[in-house]
Amino acid sequence: SIAVVAMWLMIILIMTSIFSPWFMPHSPLAQDPESKLLPPYWAEGGNINNVLATDDLGRDTLSR
Repeated sequence: SIAVVAMWLMIILIMTSIFSPWFMPHSPLAQDPESKLLPPYWAEGGNINNVLATDDLGRDTLSR
């Protein structure tokens, strides 16, 4: 039923938030001025270290 599916989705979200420090490649607060505004790794100029790109302070978007 819908309630069981909703319960499993909530369990998955809670478990992801609890174990997120082990999933994320970088600290969400760590800044790297040399990596400012990098594109995602599949775009030209991107790298695998920052999978979903970086913001204007060099923070990893995936980790944030």
